Amino acid sequence: MLRVLVLALGLSLSVGSASPVFSEVATPAASPAVECLPWPSFGGTPVPIGSLPTVTTEAEPATPAASPGPVGTAADPATIDRVLAAERNLEACVNAGAYDLVIAMHLPEALPALFGTEDPAAAATMLEGFPPLRTLALEHVQILPDGRLSVESTFTVGGERMHWRDYWVERNGVLYYAGYEVLPLADATPSP
Repeated sequence: MLRVLVLALGLSLSVGSASPVFSEVATPAASPAVECLPWPSFGGTPVPIGSLPTVTTEAEPATPAASPGPVGTAADPATIDRVLAAERNLEACVNAGAYDLVIAMHLPEALPALFGTEDPAAAATMLEGFPPLRTLALEHVQILPDGRLSVESTFTVGGERMHWRDYWVERNGVLYYAGYEVLPLADATPSP
């Protein structure tokens, strides 16, 4: 069940600073303390799950097909900071057990692919008891040709090391988690 939830959630969470494609990698010694903040407006009023934006057209799959490597352009510093803030907040909310806020950070149409349900409350319930997350590295923050943002992360869930490329989508100035791609652990930073 743990593996199903880990793959369903598709989290890769970051600390430190990110770097453009193929440049130095941030590998912090420890995660800084980050408070779980309401989404989508950091520091604002929590957004009820039912009020999240939806799309009326058919959406792209939440988890794209594997690609041989980065295909976007290096993100600018402001975009990197926004992705880092979103990743840090996602990690903090998971570790705090604020699963309703975790689900609010996901693109609504990605829920069926990531959690097997369209119901945000049911998806949040699936996360009950989720093991601790710890980010080890974040790299290659990019802007993809289709407008999505991607970031490669190496992290642990309950002590198990993983390496994923996360995808984020911006809507009305807010970043929403849109899916992930599992990457070879051998390519992770720091290496296993």
